[in-house]
Amino acid sequence: MPLDPDDIRTPPESKPELGEAEDIEERDPEPASAPVARLLDRIEDAQAHGDASLGPIPDGPAPHPLLTHLGPPEDSGALEPDAGTRAAWMEEVGAFVLELLKTIPERPARGTLGAAGKKLAEQCSTPIGEKPLTGGLGEALRRVGEAMDASLETAGPGYLAYVPGGGLYAAGLADLIADVGNRFTGYAMAAPGWVRLEQDVLDWLAQEFGH
Repeated sequence: MPLDPDDIRTPPESKPELGEAEDIEERDPEPASAPVARLLDRIEDAQAHGDASLGPIPDGPAPHPLLTHLGPPEDSGALEPDAGTRAAWMEEVGAFVLELLKTIPERPARGTLGAAGKKLAEQCSTPIGEKPLTGGLGEALRRVGEAMDASLETAGPGYLAYVPGGGLYAAGLADLIADVGNRFTGYAMAAPGWVRLEQDVLDWLAQEFGH
């Protein structure tokens, strides 16, 4: 019995006899298929025949993709607003957050849950269309604040159950800086400065807890 099970399932190919091999060599070869057109061939043909449809071909090596000046994007305002818009957004969001901090101590810890919470959530829900929201950022903040009522008030002093997060103002500002700075601190080589600051905080916490 062969050691390889594949030898059982797949029989070996039968090699043609000498006479059969001579017959194969005497047959007329099949016509070769047409070569596949390549971009390089088109460029060479354009150079040879002066085809202007492909445009001029510059001399020298191709520019490095990381060193080539690509120019400004076609639409620079969709995701990256100008300085004036950023300042206006910061002022509007800052006013919303400061007002929220004033009202948090007065909010009931139980919030609005159950059937009333679901109804409020449905009222705040809206389909997202192609056009911007009518009312702009102010209307978006109003809806966010209204939807916030349909939840437990975990940031208030009356909530004494499990605390999922501190909701500290300083921590919120730190999150803002971290999000805008957008450094990849999951890999030390990619952001050694911020990673070191994170390690300093962890060392400080370890000392505070006696480790």
